Formats: sequence, structure tokens, C-alpha cells
Amino acid sequence: MLPPSITLGWQRRVAISSSKEAMSSTHAARVRSFAILGIAVVGAIQLGCSSGRARRGLEVGSGGALGSDGGRPAVISLWPGRESPAMTFSFPSNAGSSLPAFLVFRGGAYSSSMGSGGGSAEWLAAQGVVGIEVAYRTRFTGDAYPANYSDAARAVRLVRQHAAEWGIDEKRIGVLGYSAGGHLASLLSTQPDLWHDPNDDLADRVSARPDLVALSYPVVSFVDGYRPGAFIGTVDNFFGYADADETLRRQFSNELHVSSAHAPVFIWTTKNDSIVPFTHSAAFADACLRANVPVAFTLYPEGPHGLGLALGYPDPIGQWTNLFLEWLGQRWGLPRGDP
Repeated sequence: MLPPSITLGWQRRVAISSSKEAMSSTHAARVRSFAILGIAVVGAIQLGCSSGRARRGLEVGSGGALGSDGGRPAVISLWPGRESPAMTFSFPSNAGSSLPAFLVFRGGAYSSSMGSGGGSAEWLAAQGVVGIEVAYRTRFTGDAYPANYSDAARAVRLVRQHAAEWGIDEKRIGVLGYSAGGHLASLLSTQPDLWHDPNDDLADRVSARPDLVALSYPVVSFVDGYRPGAFIGTVDNFFGYADADETLRRQFSNELHVSSAHAPVFIWTTKNDSIVPFTHSAAFADACLRANVPVAFTLYPEGPHGLGLALGYPDPIGQWTNLFLEWLGQRWGLPRGDP
């Protein structure tokens, strides 16, 4: 059962966690340092990680399974003729057929796709869910919109196209996004046909709309709290330039584009997040409620930005993954984790 301070919102108004249990000052300082450093250093390793994994044997852009076990891919590039960007698969050890899957979009302020959220694909696999970490193009690779969006849409389409071949249920494909990765995930979920890349041969015949959406301390809005350089440059990095006008920014403010067709949502953040205002998550949850979209929203009173899975962190934040699994069980049935 859920703690009494948490209410899941798929049938009722979202409630906010009122627990005041806080992290120790030493622990919080360590987390703050990690979150800040994570944004700064990940860009330096992004290309090496992505292309190095891709070279471990994959059929570029085709959905091939070279370098895999039992016909399931280990790493696959998103586009024909390119080694990167790529997505890396983690399968449950007791993998069967028709498994649920989540594509993971890590944070990084669109300066990198290797920010917070590391280890999520492996963690999902331990819960009986196929975890797929997606490396998408960013400012570090010299790219901006629509490349970032195209990569996310292409990743979902590839997984859905090859679902039966890879033992994945094509109707149970979700997205899990952290920080700027949460913006990308919710941009895709609210506007799955916003842009069709001319190089995406699946765009006109395979849906990019995810079946479930999970967001961790996400950037959602490009208008709420915006100023040039806001959210560690997330908006500027997304577009590739500063001072985008409000009309354009509203097109990419995902709280303004939730419809009744949107997938059920799980979302959490902290009230004193100093990088992305908690109002982003609250506005998205409210938009879901207005559109009659099932939503589970938890606002924790304290905690820094960039906590990722927060495994081993003090409660209540350390329990967010348990809430996620309970929500997942409500939506798709409880997955079986590794023994």
C-alpha cells in the first residue's frame, strides 16, 4: 500500500506529499555537487560512450540484432548510415515474450543526453521491464531542434516496429524522462507528429506516441520562469540559439498541448528544486486533469535537482521508484523483477 501522505491521481484529484522528512545537510550538499557536476562533465564523454557502444556490433539504423543475445539487440543506432546516436537495451534476465518496455531519456539541459537518470535502463530490467537508454542529439553534438525530437520519435518507432522480433509488447511502450529528457519525453507524448524527419522511413506508418509517460523533475514549459539562460540553458540549447520569441516557445511548452488522447502520466519533483520550478510539473498535472488524462503527481517538499533514481536516498524521495512500480502495476500489471 502507498504511504498515507501520497495519493495516486488516476481516479481523484492529485494530492501532494506533506512529509517533512529531510536529507541531512551533508548528504544534500553532496547531491547538489553531483547534480551540478553531472551537467558539466557529461558532454565530454557523450560521443565516446555512444559511438563506442555502437561499434560493439550492430546493424546501423535497420533494427538488426548483431552483437546481441538470442536475437535481441544490445545496441542499435537510430539512423541508417550512422553509428550514433544509438539506443542501448537492457533485458530482464528471465526475459520472455511480449514484455513491457520503457525508453529512457536522460537529462543534460540539451547540452548532453548523458545527464541525470543513469542506470535507469538497467534498473527497469531488474523489475522485469525492458529498459532502453536513448542517446539523442544535443548542443554538444552540434545539433538542435528538430534533430533532438527526431531522435526521440525515431527511437519509439523503431522499438514499436520491431517489438515482436525483440519480445516487446507493441502496446506497452512507455517513456521515462529526467529534467530536459522529461521535456523531450513530454514533447513527444503531447505532439507525436510535430515533425516528421524526411529520413525517417517509419514516420508515416508507425506511431511515435508512447503508451505511458513517466517524468522526473522535468522541464515542461518554455514560458513558465523563462529568461535567456533559464534552466541551465535548456531552452537556448534546444533551439540552438537564445531569445526565441514567445510564440515559438509556447509551441514547445508541453503543458499547453495535453489532449484527451494523451497516455497516462506519472510525474514527480521537489518543491525547492532550484533549477526547474516545481510549477512545471504541477501545470502538466493540472493539464492532464483538465483533459481527463490519468495522472499520478507527487510533490516532495525538499530535494535538489538531478536525483535520478534516488536509490538509497532518505525517504520520502527515496521511495519514488516504489511509487512508480505500484503505478506501473496498476496500469500494466506488476512486472516480475530479477530474483
